Amino acid sequence: MTNRKAMLLLLAVGTALAKGVGALLLREPTIRYCVFLEHANVTCYWEPAANMSFKICYTLTVNTTVKVGSVWKLGHWVKQCITTHTHCSAPILSLRHNYSMDVQASLQDSHIRSATHYRHGLLEAKLYAPHFTKLLGIAEKPECLKLFWDKPKSFGLSRQEVENKSILLFQIELHSPEQPHVRVREKNVSAFHVLACNLVPGITYTARMRYRIVFGNGPWSDWSKSLTNTTTEAAPSAAPLIWRFIESEHVTLMWKPLLPGQANGKVLQYAVGCRGQEGVHGVCGLGRCGGALPAPRRSCQLPVPPHACSCSVWAANSAGTSPPAHITIPSATAVPGLPRPPLSSVWLTVLGDRQLLVRWVPGGGGGGVKGFVLQWSSVSPPTLEWLHWERVNASVREYIITEGVEPEMPCYVSVRALYGDNEPGPELFRKAFTRQGVPSAGPSVVLQELGEDSVTLRWGQPPLAQLRGFLLGEGFGEQHRGDAKRVEGKVQHVLGGQHCRGQHCGTLHHCAHGRWFSWSFHNLPLGVSISHHGAIRPARCLHTESQDPEECVPEHP
Repeated sequence: MTNRKAMLLLLAVGTALAKGVGALLLREPTIRYCVFLEHANVTCYWEPAANMSFKICYTLTVNTTVKVGSVWKLGHWVKQCITTHTHCSAPILSLRHNYSMDVQASLQDSHIRSATHYRHGLLEAKLYAPHFTKLLGIAEKPECLKLFWDKPKSFGLSRQEVENKSILLFQIELHSPEQPHVRVREKNVSAFHVLACNLVPGITYTARMRYRIVFGNGPWSDWSKSLTNTTTEAAPSAAPLIWRFIESEHVTLMWKPLLPGQANGKVLQYAVGCRGQEGVHGVCGLGRCGGALPAPRRSCQLPVPPHACSCSVWAANSAGTSPPAHITIPSATAVPGLPRPPLSSVWLTVLGDRQLLVRWVPGGGGGGVKGFVLQWSSVSPPTLEWLHWERVNASVREYIITEGVEPEMPCYVSVRALYGDNEPGPELFRKAFTRQGVPSAGPSVVLQELGEDSVTLRWGQPPLAQLRGFLLGEGFGEQHRGDAKRVEGKVQHVLGGQHCRGQHCGTLHHCAHGRWFSWSFHNLPLGVSISHHGAIRPARCLHTESQDPEECVPEHP
């Protein structure tokens, strides 16, 4: 056999083997689904015809069809697309036809065709996004918005079909700055408008919509453009939360702004009214609480009444007035009534530099409690300028303070229960630092007594705000001018001498002439301290026993 004949034989065998391998590797492709776009195309998706990484060629064939009885007959309109992927798109006439689709997979000279996929265009249609035209509030339905829409330029349904057959399912997406979570609602629509209800009156919403045909398996359309409008206002639905701060001659009424879901619009003003309690005659003066108080106001001041008064606060918007909030204002000469049980306990837990968790347990079993009031301040006793407060329901047992809390500043917290007409029970106080720091000031030191080789000092402790933490220790010592070496003295909390009575007093023995004495606070576990330095200078006071100690005043260097 010549070489040429051998090569021809090998080529023929290879071609036969290749055909056999192609037929062996291919399997019938399966159409998963198709998506029709009106007056555009149909895109079909199928399972691959082989698992291995061979370059398989696919041909999608689309025919118009007519169903005669139970038999589908092919029409004369045929379109194809060819791809190596598992999807492709072929042109169609419109959604209002029946179509047949099949896919042929080819590998070398082997071919295999899928089962035919029959569908009416509307059953697997993806409609073009609706034309969102208007978004309006409804005066008689303040909790609703009305969305108007129109057909896009290319649409597979007539107006009559939309209005008479309820074949469209809408999704409406709404969100607002006051309620940032997105709401999505579904609703069957048989008109060119749709209502979105159960909204908050007086709130601005941004809305958009999409739809699909109810029957069939078509996907949702793309979202429409977004429009923004506000629901109609309604009268506030809740009373403001109120509290009072009592000083020697004045009472400050305070209230919290209503939440968006309570205000039902923009609160324009507040009003306050006071009257004598039942069985008590006399006028309750309103002081600076009279008349309409503009909405930015959060408090007003009235004189301490000569008799107990019941005061009410209302909030008003353009649609009406809220229910009143009531609180009792005791008189300047009020006689305590029946004792109310104090809280059983209060705990403070630091959550961060500006967060403090307050937990409490009511006393007396919690019977008759209408709620709780928390007050906190960075100064003690609290002043109106630095006072923060919050009211919570009777079922609440903890609250996280995030306002008015700073690191290295004390936080004085009180919790009390409310009874009856917001009548407060006894307070329970606690104090805490979210983070402690180095003290910012030393003590005021006074020379108490001088002996021949000793000195007794008395000092006043700085305020807690200047300590910047809780005091862990205190001490004083002596050193020469410019000498960094420091000799610590022992603090004597109880001394037998006539000049040292009380806790903030100490004596240093074996003192030399001209020594400098330093005093320090320690309020951090690491022992960080700040010293107040003073000099006990005049030597005569160290040697003259008759010298009056009050005349020996420390001199600053």
